[in-house]
Amino acid sequence: MKFAVIFVIFVAFHFCRGLDIECNFIQYNWYGLGEKYICSAELEEEIEVLRRSLSKVIRISGRHYGNRNDEDVLGVVISGQTTFGIVRNFKEFFPNMDQLYVIRSKLKFLYRSDFKGYKALKALSLSRNHLSHLPYDAFNELTNLKYFDISFNQLTQMPNISAMKKLISLYLHENSIESLTKVDLSNNLDLKGIWLYNNNLKYIQASAFEQLHNVRFVDLIHNNCINMARIYYNPQPFYNAINAKCSKRPNEDNEIEILF
Repeated sequence: MKFAVIFVIFVAFHFCRGLDIECNFIQYNWYGLGEKYICSAELEEEIEVLRRSLSKVIRISGRHYGNRNDEDVLGVVISGQTTFGIVRNFKEFFPNMDQLYVIRSKLKFLYRSDFKGYKALKALSLSRNHLSHLPYDAFNELTNLKYFDISFNQLTQMPNISAMKKLISLYLHENSIESLTKVDLSNNLDLKGIWLYNNNLKYIQASAFEQLHNVRFVDLIHNNCINMARIYYNPQPFYNAINAKCSKRPNEDNEIEILF
């Protein structure tokens, strides 16, 4: 009985103690959005288990410069840390933030509620992490996102970006994505640039890009079925190559008719 009480007290202490984050407030320009006042966050400890980190009280410290305050902060960057899951609730401290970057931080898990309350985000980067599987509705609240970077991960499928109807730039390069269909990009009609180089694309639906009238550049260099980029002033060779080399699903030639 005494052991059980001690264990409960230990667990309660462990889960309730705060997560300390030190902000280095700097001016930064990412993706050409213009210079923004951001928090470059230093985590006081490695976040080893996502659920554990989410249960903690977050404490943010750091000295603003000039006459700035928390309402002036428009972005948070976590870079080179160890955080296997998203640290939530930054919006409670920085109500006007519209950018979040979690890069080079061994990020491995996403949950469908990770971006709850982040509807105002315009730029999100999860680049250079260890993401391989994503919840289908992980990004459903990001309806105002314009720049999405999930490059240099381990994805084998296209992420569901249907809610990102204002998306302009999509960075998916250096993954292991194998197929691309029209449905994958059906709601992203404002897209201008798509980076999919160095993936494992074996199948691209012939009509995958036909609804994207604003697209100017698509990079499909170093894929299994194609090694080209779409040049805005001469796109036809690019589409001809997709039709010729990528529009047949890989298993179509290997189908076996089974008779009963």
